[in-house]
Amino acid sequence: MERRIYYNCHTHIFNVHVIPENVLGNTVGYVLRALRFPQTDRSILALLGLVGIFSDNGNIERIKMFFREFVKGGQIGVAQHLINEYKAFLPEQYFRFVVLTQDMDCNGVEKPEVDIKGQIMAVSEIRCRNYSHISEEILPFVGINPFGYKSSEELLAFVKECIEERRFCGIKIYPASGYFADDEKLFPLWKYCNDKKIPIMTHCTCGPIYYRGNLAQRLNGKVKYPELSYNKVGQANFTDMDYFVKVLAEYKELKICFGHCGGLPEVRAYQFSANRRVGEIQNQWYEKLKLMTHEYPNVYCDISFLNTNKAKLEKVYKDYNACNLNPDRLLYGTDFFVNKHKTHEMDAYNRSKDFFDMDKICSANPSRYLTSDVYNAPEFINT
Repeated sequence: MERRIYYNCHTHIFNVHVIPENVLGNTVGYVLRALRFPQTDRSILALLGLVGIFSDNGNIERIKMFFREFVKGGQIGVAQHLINEYKAFLPEQYFRFVVLTQDMDCNGVEKPEVDIKGQIMAVSEIRCRNYSHISEEILPFVGINPFGYKSSEELLAFVKECIEERRFCGIKIYPASGYFADDEKLFPLWKYCNDKKIPIMTHCTCGPIYYRGNLAQRLNGKVKYPELSYNKVGQANFTDMDYFVKVLAEYKELKICFGHCGGLPEVRAYQFSANRRVGEIQNQWYEKLKLMTHEYPNVYCDISFLNTNKAKLEKVYKDYNACNLNPDRLLYGTDFFVNKHKTHEMDAYNRSKDFFDMDKICSANPSRYLTSDVYNAPEFINT
């Protein structure tokens, strides 16, 4: 019997050991440090409630949710939790999950307890070793940061090892952590991905994780938005769409998905001027992204985290339905577990289903995006 395969194209299975303590700022850093001690749930959550007085944009709530469910296990435990959630509310559907590892070693803060290679090796164990019950259900992407490698050759060699030997299926980049898509160190990697049709996922919003080191040194004069060349808002300079356009000018068939459709922020007149400007820029990214899904043969975007918000989904749906956004290039994703303080997976799925044809954005489109010379992502399998 033929059976359709569904894909969640944007998930994470981090645990506390792979996240730098101060990656979300000093306040959350104290919380993460506390989580590494063998405290009871009750005492830790009491501490979090106290620190929550000083919370930054809901980050404390996010860490509380994370602790309740994931802090005590390894990444395999988080992956199994995710898979079990979908089996519980969609028992008749077969799901696979893109698991995005993320290089946070060069983010301008202290390095995590487990560095990116350790994070990747732990995911590789799930994918390659004797975990047959879930090894085919997770599709890991290699998280990279060019500042973590001495040369483009070293970077490419590590990626090839992960893709060709460790059964990774794609590449994850996060320019907001202090680099540009058109960094010369990345071009051999882009050529490899282009030649092998390997999918790339890029973060595409101005969020709570960003480069916290010497920003002027990292920007090195490459400032697109001079009014946003400091602190948190400076990340807009790294993530700007035009740097990806430069890459696509050389590798027009590069297969790349822009996560969160740029974020679709609500821009309010009363916002602090810098935050309002960031919101305006992200909306410009979304408008440019819609055009790029028509202009380039393999540019995609996903609705991860947007499906915590019905109004944002409705905005994307209107463009999708009118073909302003190429309907063949939209992918289902949720941003698990980063979305946990906002929604549950069942609600994110059902909210998406209210607007979109899930056979299309959750199966047919992801099948094309994920299929490469090294991995076949079937739309159907025989069972």
